Amino acid sequence: WVNTSSTFSGFEKKDNTTAKKTSNVCRISYEQCRDYVSLMKKSANKIALGVALCICSPILLIVMGGMHESGFPVSEGAAAAVGLTVLLCMVAAAVVMFITEGMKMSATEHYKKEILELEESTQNCLREERKNRMSVITTKIAVGVAMCILAVVPVVVMGGFYEENEALVCGAVGLLLFVVAAAVVLFIQAGMEDGAYKVLLQEEDYTVQRKKADSLVDKISLYTGLWLPAYIFCGAL
Repeated sequence: WVNTSSTFSGFEKKDNTTAKKTSNVCRISYEQCRDYVSLMKKSANKIALGVALCICSPILLIVMGGMHESGFPVSEGAAAAVGLTVLLCMVAAAVVMFITEGMKMSATEHYKKEILELEESTQNCLREERKNRMSVITTKIAVGVAMCILAVVPVVVMGGFYEENEALVCGAVGLLLFVVAAAVVLFIQAGMEDGAYKVLLQEEDYTVQRKKADSLVDKISLYTGLWLPAYIFCGAL
């Protein structure tokens, strides 16, 4: 820990001042809160895109495999080569997004562990912003759930009426994955935005009591990890 005159390196305000930590309390301003929410929204979009790419990555492989089975002029080797190439490229792009966004968010990871000290006016503004955004967040979750349910319909229809046509069935599976990917994008966007407000307002999993308890558990785990191996080793001797 540092004294009250020191600052931590990491998430900075636009005016180049940083949040201050006193003992185990981290003081942050309204501008830093807004920057944090903005960062989470931007990261949510890229992380959601990365997850969507992972979900959609096997679509071409599945569709081309179905086309080959249905008699289309697509060889099995070509279907596998093209499908796997696209799959690996999409997964690689997603991994790049995960790593880059993870590095950006790591600068504010301590917000989830330390006790935050916000002015009353800042808390009121955050609650009002969250209230105004709640309808959008709820709508995204509701639409996402509906999309996941309806995504199964094409597979059921194609499997029931065109069971012998592998191309149509595989196309329906591809459509299912695409719709689920779009729904997951909505889930991640809504969850990360709402989660940012929960972190700042210290609600649910981020309450002061929960943070203190987690801190105690971490200390106990650290001490246990130090003496337990030595105790076992000595006992073995």
